[in-house]
Amino acid sequence: LPIDAKAQFGWAAIGSLDALRSDIVDHELVALLDGSHARPRSRAAFDALAVGIGDRLIGAANARALLISDALAAMAQTSPKLSPPLMGFAVANFDDLRVQLKALFPADLGGSVPDERLADYPRYLKAMALRSERLQHDPRRDQLRMLPVQAFERRLGALAASAGNEPEWRSLRWLIEELRVSLFAQELGTREPVSEKRVERRLLDLESRFLR
Repeated sequence: LPIDAKAQFGWAAIGSLDALRSDIVDHELVALLDGSHARPRSRAAFDALAVGIGDRLIGAANARALLISDALAAMAQTSPKLSPPLMGFAVANFDDLRVQLKALFPADLGGSVPDERLADYPRYLKAMALRSERLQHDPRRDQLRMLPVQAFERRLGALAASAGNEPEWRSLRWLIEELRVSLFAQELGTREPVSEKRVERRLLDLESRFLR
């Protein structure tokens, strides 16, 4: 799979390259099987499905590997910018950026993040780099924007045990990521309309259903 040398180097600090490749293939195989809606009832039907899926799997896995390679390249560019310029300067703000980076690159990245969201990673990381530059000039303003986002993420985390497999939970996780772009690098644009009020409404809905 096309994961270039720089991307491999970046991934080495997170997990196994063999596991990453395996997760990529498994993710695309499941997606293709789900999309086929096929339920073979004979060996001949199964063989036909296997050939059809196999032909498409190579291209799908390669495309996903390229998305992940691009995301890791963006991470390599951004990561050095997420440390304070001086010891003790805006520690909480820079800690928040590094926590965000770690959440974007879990060990199961190859299988857990949807393709369409991987395509957004370069934008997310550019937004983080812009935030890092700007908070050095006005850390107080950055903190005022950061605190409500952190509160949303804590509430979403409290829902993980009971609602983490719900599509709405996963959707809200990415909406909060878009909120970060909107607050810290608005000029980059967002995938969908987002505001603190919108996130609050959707969180309240999930909490009403799963935290009774």
